[in-house]
Amino acid sequence: MIDALFSTIFEVFFTGTGRRLFNLFGQKPPEIILMFAGMAFWIVLGILLYAVLH
Repeated sequence: MIDALFSTIFEVFFTGTGRRLFNLFGQKPPEIILMFAGMAFWIVLGILLYAVLH
């Protein structure tokens, strides 16, 4: 059950975000690159929000 939860979170938030970012440029890289791009996006967004709100 926990594995399914983590799998869904990774698919929706990280891989899905990376897929949407790369679709802006018309590219279709492998899943691992999509996951890291999505993670980087959310990390940068979190840092920016922290800097603005703190």
